[in-house]
Amino acid sequence: MKRYSHRRLSPIGKVVVFGGIALVIAILAIIVFFVVNSKPVGNDGNETISSSSASETVSSESQITSNNSAFDDTSSTNESISETTSGRIEVNGVCNTFGGYTAIFVANGGNSTQSGSYYDQAGLNVNVNIEDNDDKIIEDFIDGKIDFFFMTINKMAFVTKQLEDAGINVVIPYLTDSSTGGDGIIATNDIQSIADMANTKIAMARNSVSTAIPVWFLNQSGLDSATVQTIINNFDLYDSTQDAVQAFINGKAGAVSTWDITTASTTENSHVLFSTEDGEYLVIDGLIINKEFADANPEVVKTLVDGIITAVNEMNSGNNLQEAYQVIRNSVPDYASYDDETLKDVLADTQYLGYKKNIEVFDIAKQIYGDFCTVWEQLGFETDPQYVQKLFDQTYLNELSEKWANEAETTEEEVVATEENVDKQALISRTVQLLFEPNSAEFLTGYEDEDEAMLDEYVKIAKVLNRMVIKIEGNISLSPGTVSNDADYELSRLRAQRAKDYMVANGIEESRIVVVANGGDKPIASNDTEEGRRQNRNCIISIYQGEG
Repeated sequence: MKRYSHRRLSPIGKVVVFGGIALVIAILAIIVFFVVNSKPVGNDGNETISSSSASETVSSESQITSNNSAFDDTSSTNESISETTSGRIEVNGVCNTFGGYTAIFVANGGNSTQSGSYYDQAGLNVNVNIEDNDDKIIEDFIDGKIDFFFMTINKMAFVTKQLEDAGINVVIPYLTDSSTGGDGIIATNDIQSIADMANTKIAMARNSVSTAIPVWFLNQSGLDSATVQTIINNFDLYDSTQDAVQAFINGKAGAVSTWDITTASTTENSHVLFSTEDGEYLVIDGLIINKEFADANPEVVKTLVDGIITAVNEMNSGNNLQEAYQVIRNSVPDYASYDDETLKDVLADTQYLGYKKNIEVFDIAKQIYGDFCTVWEQLGFETDPQYVQKLFDQTYLNELSEKWANEAETTEEEVVATEENVDKQALISRTVQLLFEPNSAEFLTGYEDEDEAMLDEYVKIAKVLNRMVIKIEGNISLSPGTVSNDADYELSRLRAQRAKDYMVANGIEESRIVVVANGGDKPIASNDTEEGRRQNRNCIISIYQGEG
């Protein structure tokens, strides 16, 4: 076998060889040091990106993604994303302690973005704190400490003016929920209509939606301006809803407008005069976003909206419901001790609005904004009714239309008007002076627009009070000294039916409307003059609670 011979190195050679090896090792050590300690750049960096520069750093294609679940791939850690993940857009907001806002916590996994949550998957750091002082929320928003908050459209009717005066513009890209029983008016049994409140004190929390609701009803009631002002003068303002309810319980007021109708309705000899269970779109909440932030970060806003819709659909379907409840308990201190059934009852006072409901309700929300601008002005606040033209931005919903086109429909029990639930005093009642062709149920030629405009007002009211029933009474004029015959009753029925057909054609459910033929039995003026007979050719439209 061939052997390789080895030559021995001289002392100098050994020094050269071992010195070279040491030099190589030193160079490698330096390289390793700099590799390990160098700061990464780009989207892998370890600095959180503020909302003001986020749109320049993170592209929508690489960072903003859409998921089908608010709980995809949940992690065992409960550490917030802002502490564990780098290079992400940070978005800060606040909300009140209110069930209708809780879907954002489910999408976020908590107050701060949790690993595996929808917003985590989408590359966002979302921080949502609880703040029950609306003045503090507005102050922080003006100071730039938060990018978004939640509030009723009703209250935004005057808040937008405050923000505008401070140089801040906002948009509402999404309607989060509507009240379905939490808000209302409780009254003593002798008060059966809005008009009856002229002779009693009405307790309420000052400068709240509870202050505004009675005024909205007064404006729809057809009462004269003097009576309206008399009732407004009867408002008894308290520092809190709890104080107002207690005043009613103690007999200091004949009615209370409140978000706590459960407590108020326990008062002896009282009843629910109105509840948002019968008018689900009178109180609507929205996501309010700084317009400058929205314009700079449209994909972020779209993702915020999509996350809430995702959470709403999961909860509506019952998927991960216990997990969602636990997130809500962890996020809202007042709910921390609630078991699932109690929390379910709390959330039942509101209706989460998903994608399709938003599309359906957006125009109603605009109407509510305009109506409550009028209300707040009556109460001494400055408003900007024209702001509605730029406040509601449906762009983000439209961009999600393909994803949510097949969103499951929510089923609602049909509201059916019966003789029983319209055979009592109406909550509000107005005479609509429709003009008809003589001996006809057709609108008078040349006055169709006026007739339709009057009916449009009632269509708007009926859409807001969407669970209440409607009675339309048709009336005719009679020649002096005559009484109604079968033909007169039929003509009055046809006129009432004509009004009903118009309302149904404009979106009011037919089952909610009862038609009554009065013939000429209920004149509102003398038939001895032409003007009196003209006034007696009318329809009276009244609205009642839907229950018997």
